Amino acid sequence: LVGSYLTAAEGDALIAERLASFDQRRTAWESLPEADRNVCLRAATRDLDACNWQGRPTDSDQGLAWPRIERSGACVYGLHGSSVPLPDSGEITEWSRAGVPLEILVACAIQAAHKAHAALGLSEAAQLDADAQRGVTARSGTSGSVSLDPVHSRSPRARLDPDALAACEGLLAWGGDLA
Repeated sequence: LVGSYLTAAEGDALIAERLASFDQRRTAWESLPEADRNVCLRAATRDLDACNWQGRPTDSDQGLAWPRIERSGACVYGLHGSSVPLPDSGEITEWSRAGVPLEILVACAIQAAHKAHAALGLSEAAQLDADAQRGVTARSGTSGSVSLDPVHSRSPRARLDPDALAACEGLLAWGGDLA
């Protein structure tokens, strides 16, 4: 579990609960062996930790961005408060990381599925983002052309899958990530 908010089993349960069986991200995730799913979970955690979140880490030595506290010392919780519900599958009896909001756990799982999809070369969005990070400003093909924004692609939020971002956006700090 080093470097990730979720174990592979927790990721499996959340992905099965949140992504439809025909979703290509879920199919990509399920096609990977456990070791590769753990790699995707660590990459997803790094993507999430790069974002600017409300509050600050509870301990300066904790290694990951979550759990967090506000200036007042109160914990930063998501919509479910300190009680983070478990997946309906019943396979998970407790979360491996205490104090991490469900929104972050869900975002981590979806982002890991996105990483699996991109790693298998199936994600057009991941290819466009990689082009933008290399400095490509436009791309044309048989399906049309697209302009790329290299500044936007450097934003940590821009690296997040739209569904992962939607899951956790209520916990993001105001003002964005590019200061």
